[in-house]
Amino acid sequence: MRIMGIDPGGTTGISIIDVTWDETRYEPTPDCHVESHQIEASWGTGPDSIGWKMRNLIRDVCPDLIALEKFIITQQTVRFTRQPDALWIIGGTRFIADTLLIPVHMQPASLAKTTWDATRLKDTGWARVVKQKHARDALRHALTACVTYKDGV
Repeated sequence: MRIMGIDPGGTTGISIIDVTWDETRYEPTPDCHVESHQIEASWGTGPDSIGWKMRNLIRDVCPDLIALEKFIITQQTVRFTRQPDALWIIGGTRFIADTLLIPVHMQPASLAKTTWDATRLKDTGWARVVKQKHARDALRHALTACVTYKDGV
């Protein structure tokens, strides 16, 4: 199963892993890493825009599942950060996935960061494979989906 993890934002992180799926808890190893990217949000039109880049990447990679950060807006979010980029990328990714019939698994950043914290990434060798901050956060989403995603749920 090919899983694409996405950390949406002004700098969007993307990591792709290939895993063998079974019904037990499975922890993938760094040798299943396919590729990672960080893309700066550009909201123009045409092939240089983030929308086109995401569409082309998703289409070219052909993931079986997209593990996407569930961006939750709270009072704290409104007070400290405004990230329309994250919301637009989430919406665009979901639309692209729908048109390509790819399931999207939404999960909170806190779940990915606690399931795959810095110590665990280092101890399992993943920290050496993906070094960019946002790409690493995307990797956390892909790895967490290995445990939390249930087909059709």
